[in-house]
Amino acid sequence: MNEAPARPSPVSVALRLGRVSNLPTVWTNVLAGVALGGGKLEPRLLGPLLAAMSLTYVGGMYLNDGFDAGWDAAHRSDRPIPAGLVSKRTVLSAGFAMLAGSLGLLLVFTRPEAVLAGAVLSALVVAYDLFH
Repeated sequence: MNEAPARPSPVSVALRLGRVSNLPTVWTNVLAGVALGGGKLEPRLLGPLLAAMSLTYVGGMYLNDGFDAGWDAAHRSDRPIPAGLVSKRTVLSAGFAMLAGSLGLLLVFTRPEAVLAGAVLSALVVAYDLFH
């Protein structure tokens, strides 16, 4: 008797969509940017900044899968959307929500220039995911 393969957990699917194994690179980039920009590594600011950039990265990865769902269906059927593990709408909604959450953190914890930079970064992420 052949058993169907076990369906991955929602947490496993979310982690795969977000490519979270790359987050340490995001965090070291934030630290390098603060250091190179002459900023202070203030704990009250560093945590929200790391969280905001993590949300930007993971949100961008979600949007990448959402926008690439058609290509993935033809070429990478094992990806979560074509495999039927999550809907394209859910992935796109979550991706945009993460970008919004990132901007919210920047708005609450940083200066207006950082919010503007975060908004530009988010727009570039969306443009890249749409057109790449």
